[in-house]
Amino acid sequence: MVYRKYEPSFKYAVVRAALEGRSLDDINVMHGSSVSPDSLNRWSNLYEQTRSVVCDPATYFTKGRPLLLNDEERAFIVDLVTKKPTIYMSEIKDSLAANLNIHISLATIWNELHH
Repeated sequence: MVYRKYEPSFKYAVVRAALEGRSLDDINVMHGSSVSPDSLNRWSNLYEQTRSVVCDPATYFTKGRPLLLNDEERAFIVDLVTKKPTIYMSEIKDSLAANLNIHISLATIWNELHH
């Protein structure tokens, strides 16, 4: 399957034509395009739900595993490493537990330091 990027104005024109009762073949001839039935269905469904033919990234669901540390906790780790560049990860782990009541693995700390 080949994905093509279409401008929002083009998507809107295609959906509007479909809502006016034109067939996909007629729409493709009219616009000199080759929009697939799947694309038209996707755009039409999105238009029916949101009155827009493009998705708003602000409404996307977060994908993947949630982050284990928030910005404050990351800043705490950065501060520890900045103050003592030779700090051991076990010391970071102990400081997180003592100061922020956070209990994470050494692997998580390593991942945060190398992210």
